[in-house]
Amino acid sequence: MMNKYRFNAAQRLLELILKLKSVANNKKTWEAYLEVSEWGTTKGDALLFAFELAKLANEVENTIKNNENVEDILLGSISQILTLCRELNLEAQWAQYTNRITEPAIVALKAYGAFFENVCSEKKISDEDFKIITDNLNELNEAILSIENEELREILLSITESVHRATFLYRVSGAKAFTETFDLSVGKLIISYKRASFNTDNEQDDHILKKTWALITTISNIASKTNDILSLPHNVVKAIGILDS
Repeated sequence: MMNKYRFNAAQRLLELILKLKSVANNKKTWEAYLEVSEWGTTKGDALLFAFELAKLANEVENTIKNNENVEDILLGSISQILTLCRELNLEAQWAQYTNRITEPAIVALKAYGAFFENVCSEKKISDEDFKIITDNLNELNEAILSIENEELREILLSITESVHRATFLYRVSGAKAFTETFDLSVGKLIISYKRASFNTDNEQDDHILKKTWALITTISNIASKTNDILSLPHNVVKAIGILDS
């Protein structure tokens, strides 16, 4: 069973593969990808997911090959899954690919995921924290639509779109997606506050700007919880309560 606290590359790939394995065979591949990603509605969104999944497969393979402390004897077992992640026709029936998701491959991914918990892992964002992000995001997005200043409205909408994208990418890329979104959003918010054209003394717009900053701060705080703590002895980690924070 996957450790609920950990979320390294092999575990992220395993989680996605298990979800893909359960998708109905009568769907197109792009439909399967949208279902598993839980984000997006278009073939373009599915293509983005496919691109990120291919990157994840490469990350898993390179981590195995470049780590001298891990045996690559099981790498052959997951080769079909790695190929599946890189070479797909999104218009094909998903049934065409499901036979590549074999039990030996799943066992091998679980083994690699368990091994890398000790060398390159991050703490998984909890479902509760994830819900905080999505709930705040939905509320903020509605508020932004009421802003009269078109340029300000578009800047803030681009921020919420970046957060939407990060929530999708998290399942594939981990917390890095939120970190990158935070850096980008802070820059956009600074621009919003500094531009004279936005100084309209509109209390509602100022309130929405502050709500946007609050969301970005929340993302930063949640993402910071994912930092690797396994360099500390487990008994020390447990004693200071990090795992249960």
